[in-house]
Amino acid sequence: MGRLIKEITSDGSEKLYIYDAANNRKSLIIKVDGDIYTHTTYSYDKMNRLTQVSENGELVATYTYDTNGNRESINYSNGNTTEYTYNLANNLKRLTNRLGAEVLSQYTYTYLLDGNQETKTDHNGKITTYTYDDLGRLISEAPDNEPSITYTYDDYNNRRAMTIEGISETTYEYDKSNRLKVERKIAGDITEITRYSYDHNGNQIYKGTEVIKPDMGETPSVNILVAGVDGGSSIVTFNQYNGFNQLIKTIVGDKTINYSYNGKGLRSSKEVNGAATIHIWDG
Repeated sequence: MGRLIKEITSDGSEKLYIYDAANNRKSLIIKVDGDIYTHTTYSYDKMNRLTQVSENGELVATYTYDTNGNRESINYSNGNTTEYTYNLANNLKRLTNRLGAEVLSQYTYTYLLDGNQETKTDHNGKITTYTYDDLGRLISEAPDNEPSITYTYDDYNNRRAMTIEGISETTYEYDKSNRLKVERKIAGDITEITRYSYDHNGNQIYKGTEVIKPDMGETPSVNILVAGVDGGSSIVTFNQYNGFNQLIKTIVGDKTINYSYNGKGLRSSKEVNGAATIHIWDG
């Protein structure tokens, strides 16, 4: 059935997964040196909604739902409770965190007629207001007494820029297939540039980030940050895929991650600098 049933790591620990007849995860067993370290069990109602989580025989949390199927509450064994209320459109209207009768935090939300969130109010009374353009795209976030955030878009609905008032501006460039090509963030005198490239199948094969900032020496200058050089650093990621467009290798700095797959296309192993995690699937 293609369900993950076992993970084996290079340190010898194991994760065992057990499922019920409806394919819900029934239990998770973690073994260390052959001994059970934790045993987590999950219970569900007739609609396959999670109702209870226990660990090593001790109740951790219970879940309840309203008549529309929305999660109504999470009750933790330590006395904490999270409560959810919804409007007639089943949008979250209020989220309350309690310890017994004491309210620890509370958030309320309002919505426009199209379902987009209009405001969020936190437990301190701070209101964040959201505005949208005629296409329903978010164009601004305005928190009380904090810098506002604005967004612009290109003709293809890609985000063109994000500006945090008085702090930073991030611009985005795309290729002809609307894939992100360059992300450029300017914050004060520091510029961070991330570049992406893709293979002919659209898989991301490269991600490189460089930071440019002034050298704070006696003679100001601008340096492109390279790992190990004063004034900056760079992070480069390379990805390699097989003929089935499955990721088989990632190189990030001095870290190499290799992946392998079984005949059904499911990941069978992940190896990080020689330390392997083995995945075993049923079916």
